[in-house]
This record gives sequence, C-alpha cells and structure tokens, in this order.
Amino acid sequence: MSSEGEHLAIPAKPSRSLLRLVGLMKPSRGIMTAAILCICGFVTLNVAAPKILGDATDVIAAAVFGAQFDAGRFVFLLLLAAGMYCVTSLLSWAQGRLNALAVQRLAHDLREAVEGKLHRLPVAYYDGRSRGDVLSRATNDLDNVSQTLNQLLSQLLTSTLMVIGSLVMMLLLSPLLAVVSLLAVPVSALASIIVTRRSQKYFVRQWEATSDVNSLVEETATGHETIKLFNAQSSMAVRFADHNDGLYAASSKAQFASGLLVPLMAFVSNASYVGLPLSVPCSSSPGR
Repeated sequence: MSSEGEHLAIPAKPSRSLLRLVGLMKPSRGIMTAAILCICGFVTLNVAAPKILGDATDVIAAAVFGAQFDAGRFVFLLLLAAGMYCVTSLLSWAQGRLNALAVQRLAHDLREAVEGKLHRLPVAYYDGRSRGDVLSRATNDLDNVSQTLNQLLSQLLTSTLMVIGSLVMMLLLSPLLAVVSLLAVPVSALASIIVTRRSQKYFVRQWEATSDVNSLVEETATGHETIKLFNAQSSMAVRFADHNDGLYAASSKAQFASGLLVPLMAFVSNASYVGLPLSVPCSSSPGR
C-alpha cells in the first residue's frame, strides 16, 4: 500500500482559487443574478424596517409627553413594518433556495469533471496513493467545497451589503453615534483575521486526518480476508485507533478555534454598546 496522508496544501493565492470556483458558476449566472437581487431586497428592507419601528415609537413617546396619540399613523407604521419583515422572510427563503440550486449544479459538474479526470489518470497515479485517499478527494473534499461555497456566497454578500446599508442608516440618524460604533470595526477585523488564520491550519489537519481514516477503512475493507489470513487484526485495530485519535484531536482544535470567533465578536459588540451611551450626554431624540 502507498503512504497515507497526502499533505493538503493551502493554495498560495486563495482568492484566485475562489474566483476560479465562482467562474465555474457561469452556467448558473441567471440563477445567481436572481439570488443577488433577492439579497439586495432583503438587505434594503431589513435596514429600513427598524427606522419604521422607530417612527412608531416616536408616536407613542409624543403621546406620553402630551401630544395627541395618532392611532391611525401608529397602526399604519406597525402594519408597514410587519409587511416589510414578511417580505424579507420570503426574500431570504428565495435567495437561499436559488443559491443552493446554483451551488449544487456546480457540485454536480465538479463530480462529473472529477470522474472524467479519474478515468484519464495513469496507473502510476493510483500506485502512488491509497485508494481511500483518492475516494476522499472525490467525495469528502467536493462536499466540503460545495458546503463552503454555499455558505460563502450567501453570507458574504449579505453581510457586506448589510454593513453598507446599516452604515448609511446610522450616518443619517446620528453621525456621532455612527463614528463611535465604527471604532469597533478594526478590533473586530483584527480578531477575525487572527482566528481565521489559526483555524485554517487546524482545518487542513482535520481533512488530512479524515483522508487517513478513510484510506485505512477502505484498505481494511478490501483486504479483510488477507488481514485475517495473516492474523493482523490487532495491528490494524491499533493503526485505526491512532488515526481515529488524530482525527479527534484535529477536529477538536479546528472546531474550538473557529468557535472562538462568535464570542469574540459578541464581546466587541457588547463593548461598543457600552461605549455608545458614554459618547453623548443624553439621547437626542426618542425612538432612535
């Protein structure tokens, strides 16, 4: 058998690999265009809806301070906000479905391309690699690519547009508070870069360990009779335990490192909330 655990290399230019993947989605550009339009509508309504709720709060605040309660305007604003949130839910569902359809088409095309490539490879390629490693690249790695791309295309674009829209709305409502809130952005960006760089190498190790386990399982299954003939069950069990422990350690580190991002972002966000009331002596207007 060949050596196990072909080392997975991180691309020298990950952005170029990502652009190449996006370029492979040209046959689904119509679907992706519709998904992008859904995302734009989702972000626009999501950013504008809190402003409508703020106006409704102003109607109540004005009544508390002595003005006449405008019930008609209050009900209209609530119904408008409810309608906007209903539309955002529909748009979110539509863009998720369209995005999944486009990504799964890409995954289907990639599987066909990999199958054709496997038929064209020389025998020497298979002699230098374990069968389980080849199968892992053709199944697990492709699934990992499709899942990552599915999350990236929707979340990256949605998050980018949401940040831009929120920034515009914040500047329109209160430039001072917007500037104070923006002070947390460099801290968040630095934390994201640190966590991403550290977790990336752990995920590479995780997929290397996954390939090792798959290779050993495939080798054991196909050579079961030979293993029994030479009474090598114990040695194979020890090898599997070693690979399984390696996969457990690599997966634990990868999940722990990537899981640090959420609490770090929550801490930075909460710290910025604490700084907001300290930046101005008092609120400039109710409901905002």
